[in-house]
Amino acid sequence: MFAEALVSRNIAGHARFALKDILFANSLMNLQNLLIVHHTDCGATHFTNEKIQGVLKNKFPGKEAEIDEIDFGAIEGGEYVLSLLSCCD
Repeated sequence: MFAEALVSRNIAGHARFALKDILFANSLMNLQNLLIVHHTDCGATHFTNEKIQGVLKNKFPGKEAEIDEIDFGAIEGGEYVLSLLSCCD
């Protein structure tokens, strides 16, 4: 094995957004353990999908329908554990 640890960072720490990277790393390194860690005061707890969608709709008029379909991974009401559990739904 050429590495003892792999660090993959992503916005909001959602496992479902990192799943592609995790599967790729596993195909190269045969991972034995996986640990996902959220940091304190995560920025994803300070925005909502609606807020980001509103900003993007102002920047990209005519694309409202496409923007409404995007989930930006806002964490609401202490959903840290839920983000980990729902990665493989």
